[in-house]
This record gives sequence, C-alpha cells and structure tokens, in this order.
Amino acid sequence: MSAVTVAKAYRLLKAVLTTAVDDQLIRRNPCRIKGAGQEKSAERPVLTVAQVYQLADTIEPRYPSLSDSRETWGRSSLL
Repeated sequence: MSAVTVAKAYRLLKAVLTTAVDDQLIRRNPCRIKGAGQEKSAERPVLTVAQVYQLADTIEPRYPSLSDSRETWGRSSLL
C-alpha cells in the first residue's frame, strides 16, 4: 500500500474508534500517532498553455474536439 492509502486508512480507523469512544464502547482511542493521518503527495505537473497548444496540434484528426482546443480555449478564457 502507498503512504497515501495508509494515511487514509488510519484516518478512517481513527474516526471509527472516536465514535466508539463517544458511544462509550471503549474508554480511549488507541489511534494516537501524531501526523499518521496526513497525506504527503507530490504535486502533479501541469502543462503550460504553449504545451497544450502543441499537444492539440499533434493530435490525430480523428479527435476533432481535442484538435480544436485552441478555439475552445479562446472561448473559455473569455468567460
């Protein structure tokens, strides 16, 4: 499992056990590791506008909606 998956699983377990404490089913929540539920994902790269145009110019004609992205981009940027 990835670190992100482990952090999400820990948060879920901690939430379930917190509810058990609130309902007086257990005395204390054993999930007490500081920072264990925090995700640390690398930021995903984002294309520049020039790279998007370059990609749109190289797409095969069978994808007309993608190859016309310059026109679409121009319209959406006006909004």
